[in-house]
Amino acid sequence: MTIAGTLKKRLTQDMVLWVNNGSNSYGEYTFATPVDIKVRIEEKATPTMSTNQSQLKSETTVYSQTEIGEGDMLAEGTVDSLSATSTPVDAARQVKRVGKTPDLRVNEILYTAVY
Repeated sequence: MTIAGTLKKRLTQDMVLWVNNGSNSYGEYTFATPVDIKVRIEEKATPTMSTNQSQLKSETTVYSQTEIGEGDMLAEGTVDSLSATSTPVDAARQVKRVGKTPDLRVNEILYTAVY
């Protein structure tokens, strides 16, 4: 069994993902329709670097096999439980940094999102 396959068994928690589509003519972020994803959530304060090399203090790390990008929004729960629409709920947090770890054959990728 691959490392990604082993981790997939541990992705048992539910989150809602809003993919960032950019901004509109008013400079406001726009998001795609929310989707349910399976993740593993690790809550601990961890210093990390942003893409522009400034230091960030992250509160939560999320592991998923669903692609997550910087600027996307995440919230614990499901689309139904949050009554989610294309506008992220107040509890949603913006992803600050994303890491990608492929398996040896690059068949599966584990995404690590920090917010």
